[in-house]
Amino acid sequence: MCSSWYNNWVIQQHARCNNENNAIRFRINQEIKFLYPKKQHLNQRLHCVHLQGAHQYNGKWQQIQEYIDEQISRLVDSLYQKLNKKLDALTNQTSTKHNNENDSKF
Repeated sequence: MCSSWYNNWVIQQHARCNNENNAIRFRINQEIKFLYPKKQHLNQRLHCVHLQGAHQYNGKWQQIQEYIDEQISRLVDSLYQKLNKKLDALTNQTSTKHNNENDSKF
C-alpha cells in the first residue's frame, strides 16, 4: 500500500477539486503513476531470474518452472477459497440481519 505521506499529498492536491468524480479519477491516476514503475522493476527482476534459472538448469528449467507455478497456484486457490467462504459468511450475516430488521418493522 502507499504510505501516509503519499495519501496526504494526494489529498492536498485535491483540496481544490470541485467534484468527487474528478477527485476519484485523480486519485486512481496518481496510484497508477506510483505503482507502474514498481511493477516494471518487479517484471525486470523476474525476467532476470528466469534467464538465470534457464542458464543454470539447462533443459530442466521448464519442469522446475511448471512445478513452481503449480505449487503457487494451489496455494493461491486455497487462500481464495478461504476468503470466499469468509465473504459468503459475511454476506449471509448481512442479508440475514437486514431481513430480520425488515421483519421487525411490521
